[in-house]
Amino acid sequence: LMIAFFATLIGMIFGIPLGLYVGYYENNKSISGIMSIIIMRIMDVIQAFPVFILGLAIVTATGQKISNVIYVLAFLWTPVFTRLVRTEVLSVRENLYIEQAKAVGNTDSKILFKHVLPNVISPAITQISVCIAASILLTAGLSFVGAGVRMPTPELGLMISVGAKNMVTGQWWPSVFPGVVLCITIFGLSMLGEGISETLDPRNWR
Repeated sequence: LMIAFFATLIGMIFGIPLGLYVGYYENNKSISGIMSIIIMRIMDVIQAFPVFILGLAIVTATGQKISNVIYVLAFLWTPVFTRLVRTEVLSVRENLYIEQAKAVGNTDSKILFKHVLPNVISPAITQISVCIAASILLTAGLSFVGAGVRMPTPELGLMISVGAKNMVTGQWWPSVFPGVVLCITIFGLSMLGEGISETLDPRNWR
């Protein structure tokens, strides 16, 4: 849970500002527009690889420390938040209140963080629980194959991996119970994300 929470938090901290920047300046013929294209191409390259394979390769290269696992997961989730926020910004930036904010002399940074961000943040908040659940599952998978958290740190994937060796002798509980906890945790986080999405949907405010 700690790994998943901090990885998602870091990915969100970097991804949301990048999404604001890319979405606001996309199709702009200035230096900022060129930079937005470069940033999106970098995000495309990151997302071109399967998440588990890329995470496995980076963790193996950087070392099996908890901090490294957090940084790798944050690196993987940054494009997710960037693309999500960019999509929302592309629809918001053409609204009349954005044009009015420009007309009265607001700077781009003030427009982005005062007028655009509050109107595009809801999908990113909903995505938090999804990324935390995916981080838990990915961390467990890395630990299961021996590339994640090391013993004696308690981690569900590591517990399942250790217990799986004893299943042939009839000792099923060391791996089954961590697996059940993993399923319940991911299911609970998914339901939490669904609940947040329903709560933030303006159509349900009537």
